[in-house]
Amino acid sequence: MKITSITVFAKRNLRTIEALVIIFAIIGAAITLAIGGSVKSDTIRIVDVSGSSLPPYGELNSSSTLGFDDNYSKWIPSSSAQVNTTQRSLVVTGVFQSVSTWTSVSLFKNANINITSYPILTANVNLTSGVRYGVRFYAQYLNSTEYNVWWEGSPLDHRPGIGYESVRVNMQREALLATGHSVDSVNKVELYVEDPPFSPQSFQFTLSKLSFESESLGRVSNGQYRAIYYDLKNPPQSNSFFYLNTINLGVTTNASRGAVFSIYFFDGPTVYTSTTASGLVYNPLTSFSLYTFYPNTQQQIFPELLPTSNESIVFVANSGTLENVVINSANFVFLPTTPTPGVSQQELAVYYVYFIFFIFLLPVGLAILIFREFLSRSQVPKVAIIIVLFTGMMCRIALAITTAHVFDMNVLLSSIRGWFQFRNPLGALGPTLPFTFFLY
Repeated sequence: MKITSITVFAKRNLRTIEALVIIFAIIGAAITLAIGGSVKSDTIRIVDVSGSSLPPYGELNSSSTLGFDDNYSKWIPSSSAQVNTTQRSLVVTGVFQSVSTWTSVSLFKNANINITSYPILTANVNLTSGVRYGVRFYAQYLNSTEYNVWWEGSPLDHRPGIGYESVRVNMQREALLATGHSVDSVNKVELYVEDPPFSPQSFQFTLSKLSFESESLGRVSNGQYRAIYYDLKNPPQSNSFFYLNTINLGVTTNASRGAVFSIYFFDGPTVYTSTTASGLVYNPLTSFSLYTFYPNTQQQIFPELLPTSNESIVFVANSGTLENVVINSANFVFLPTTPTPGVSQQELAVYYVYFIFFIFLLPVGLAILIFREFLSRSQVPKVAIIIVLFTGMMCRIALAITTAHVFDMNVLLSSIRGWFQFRNPLGALGPTLPFTFFLY
């Protein structure tokens, strides 16, 4: 009877309910607009750097100056592998036996290569799958003592054989990562092929290019560029109170048809990339786009020339070429640094029990109890159950921003504070649900 009376009341006062909902929406939107930019709490910091960037410059395509090009001669093998050289390639063949340790075949070559003047390494290889290979370099101190210009975690080490592969990397940066200091030149190169334990296999390794070259940098002016650089004059810095959470970019791009590009952020010697700003396909119909850059992945390989400034935003063409890139807006979003307290296994178990009970068991139990005590199955058709299920799923999606993960909370925090603290609607361009902007 109660449900019937509520239904009758709702039908009789439908226009009144609709009017109240509309008034509520208008009042909520008006309040949101009115107090935007007036909440001066230090919960978030947004720094607009679009006006503080220097004029862009680019790395021209097809402007390489060759400093070293291997002729495939004078390679010295460290084992009995068969080595054949031609004018176009170096071919190494052999058979790995079934043993209990890693086995390898190495080749060495003395070569004086100036990686300061010619920093871009390009290597084309073709290797049988199932084995690995690596490229290592060595240098000398002034007293002729040799030292390694590589490390075990180097992206040039322990690479799986996948058939043909072309590797392009800035060796200036790789040398800095390997040694902790700048390296002017290397004097020895090592190539190796390795096989895991108990994995007998024949292999063939073909090196068809090993070169060091330099590119030309110039002011962007309707050319064809491999990379375009924006140096920042006074970039905002993280500190003990705030850390850089996102970089929100509004970018207008012109590129060759079908070009694919990625965005990098240089913060001193550290280079960041983001899964949301990598492998972007250029579409001339949508040349202007908004990108959210999460600088949480340090990139080890950078394939082009390093920027001239310590802090830079760099656009690199993975395929095709860039013609022009204009940064229309660039906001650095900083969130407060809060230490994460340690949680013991016992406390974690209590939290899980708490969440399982109050989020799942209690509401489901109450729903079943109400259904069994106050409703009969004949009064609740399947359509009504489906409607309730659909409504519940929509509510769960709406609540996902506040109950899912720390990442979601950061998105909610930055988007809300971006408007109320700075009157900036671009505070968070991440996967913020449409409900969020109304729930402010």
